[in-house]
Amino acid sequence: MRMLAARRRIVKSGLRVARGAHPVPVDESQARSRGRRSAAEAAGTRERLLRQAQRLFARQGYGATSLRELAKVAGVRLFTIQHHFGSKQRLYAEIIRRWDQEVQEFLSRLLAEPAEPAHLVERVVATGPRVWWIR
Repeated sequence: MRMLAARRRIVKSGLRVARGAHPVPVDESQARSRGRRSAAEAAGTRERLLRQAQRLFARQGYGATSLRELAKVAGVRLFTIQHHFGSKQRLYAEIIRRWDQEVQEFLSRLLAEPAEPAHLVERVVATGPRVWWIR
């Protein structure tokens, strides 16, 4: 009974308390509302996940990278990754698809410019991204 009364006083004082936790001041400007995010926020989260996954896969390899680790690094819940991509395999496939698209766009731009075939390799090395997969 005493604990319930103390909890009521804390809640009235503007502190948020989870069961068994210490009081935490409520800052309404940083409070995250529940519910769906906007399309822009969802797209931002998806891009952040792709960037972080790309780094982890490049450094550790596909087999050594877990979705739990990715969720921790990206600052999201595991469910968020599953919501956006469905599985680790589909996330990896999306990264590969984007790399392929980036390489095709780069080569299309390069081949559209007039140049001698002998100089194309030099231009790829000089103007292309050093390593596409690590950023």
